[in-house]
This record gives sequence, C-alpha cells and structure tokens, in this order.
Amino acid sequence: MGAYGACRVYECSQMLNLTMTNSLKMKPLPDIEVLRELLTYCPESGVLRWKVNSKRRKAGDIAGWSNNGYIVVTISQRSYRAHRIAWALYYGEDPELHIDHKNGDRSDNRIANLRLATRSENNYNIGVRSDNTTGHRGVTYRPERQKYQAYININGRSKNLGRYDFLEDAISARLDAEAKYNIFVRE
Repeated sequence: MGAYGACRVYECSQMLNLTMTNSLKMKPLPDIEVLRELLTYCPESGVLRWKVNSKRRKAGDIAGWSNNGYIVVTISQRSYRAHRIAWALYYGEDPELHIDHKNGDRSDNRIANLRLATRSENNYNIGVRSDNTTGHRGVTYRPERQKYQAYININGRSKNLGRYDFLEDAISARLDAEAKYNIFVRE
C-alpha cells in the first residue's frame, strides 16, 4: 500500500472513531422550562401530552410516535426519546446517564419503570438472543463436553462461572452471579 493508501486508511479510521464517539453521546434535551411549557407528564401512565396547539396537534393530544418500540417526540424539528423527556419533567433535570426500562418494554414510560443506568448496565437488560439454545442469558450448552456452561460479563470481560451437568445448576450459577455483581435485570 502506498503512502496515499495508508493516509486514506488513517483518515477513515479517524472518521469512524469520531462518528462512534459522537453517536455514544446523548443529545441534550431542550431546557426544562421549554419542556414544561410544551408538555405534561403523567408518572402513573407514562403518557406525555401536548399543552399547546399547533398545525398538526391540539392541546391534550398524546405526544410522540413509535420508532423501533420507543416513543419519540419531536420538538423544534428535533426528535427526542419520550423516556428521557419523562425523566426530565419528573426530576427537573436532563438525565446524564442512559434511562433503562426495568421491564424491557421500550414504550412503558411510567416513572416506576424507569431507572438511570450506565451503557453497560442498560445492555444487561437486553433479552435472550435469538440463537440462544438454552433460553437463558449467560448459559450455553457445550456439546463437545456435554455440559452447560454459565458465564457473565463484568466490566467488558467474560467471567466463566463453571460447567454443569444440569441446565438448572448453570442457571442458578448465573442468577447467583447477577446478585453478587449487582447486575441490572428485567423486573
């Protein structure tokens, strides 16, 4: 590869790093005063409603639309996830961390279902992968050994919890590790 090719690869990798860094940052919400002028939030139902009329909506209409399971609200031609707005309206500040839906339902924005989480903690609440054969997160079957293996990811590293003859024992080991390491799980 010539000098130009090496530079081009470097530029592309720098652009990729920049894009990844920017995409991990959460978009700040509008000022809390602006949110309170535009929207009301019911913490028991999790519903946001418009306070003001516009061309497309009336005061009292439910705010937002569904996008990949999340409710999204558009304010001044920018889209924001409703659970972040709900948190801000309830607590009076833009959340600095991610907001986790305890029950895994992305559209359930009741305040009792929302909790602050780091990106890593939020990822623990992801459901079982479609290729998981045991039906339990962190437990896999090893056919070459004819045993079930339990594992857990802590701070980005996989920790082996042992191999077991019975699925129930591997599940128990995983659940014990979740409790020991205070892992976020669906409630």
